[in-house]
Amino acid sequence: CDRDGHKCFQFGFHSYKSYRRAIESGSIRESSSIKAYLITDAQKPYCRTHYKVKIKISSSEESVVHGGEIGMMSIIIRSHHNTETEKMPFSAEPTYYEPGHKYVSVLPGKDVGIPKYAIVNWEYKTNPLNPLTWRLIASPRVYIEYIIVESLEHKSNLRLCPMFNTPVVADTPNIFRHDYC
Repeated sequence: CDRDGHKCFQFGFHSYKSYRRAIESGSIRESSSIKAYLITDAQKPYCRTHYKVKIKISSSEESVVHGGEIGMMSIIIRSHHNTETEKMPFSAEPTYYEPGHKYVSVLPGKDVGIPKYAIVNWEYKTNPLNPLTWRLIASPRVYIEYIIVESLEHKSNLRLCPMFNTPVVADTPNIFRHDYC
C-alpha cells in the first residue's frame, strides 16, 4: 500500500486476482512496478497473515524516571470470533525500548480475521556481567502508551491501550484493548 492506504492488494494465494482487480478499478496501472513483500512459514500452512504492529513507549514522567528496558516483546492477537494467533515475537533479538520512542515490525501469524484485542508479553533480558541491567528493587517493566495493529490482508487498523495506562510487567500477560484508550 502507499502512504494513504491506496494501491493495496491481497497477499498470498489470491494475490494475482487481487492485483488484477486493482488494475481493473484503476487504482494501479499495469505498467507500474510494484514491490510486494511476503513472509511465509517454514511449515504448512505456509501462507501467513501479516500484522503491522506499532508500539509507542510512553514518555510520561513515570516512564522516563524508570528508564528504558531491554527484552523480548511478543504479541497474541485475538479476534471477534475468539480465535487467536500464536505468540508472535516482535523482534528476533532483544530490543532496547526507550521512553518516547516508537517501534514498528511486520509480524506473520495465523489469520484470525479482524483483530479485537491483543495480549502483550514482555520477557526481560538481563546480563549477569552488566549491573546496569539488574533490577533488584523495581520489577522490570515497560510503559507502553499504545499499540497499533494493522491486519494488512484485512485492511483493518486498531489502536490498543493497556487498562489504566498500567506498565507491562515482565513475564505477565497484559491485555490491550481499544476501549482502554
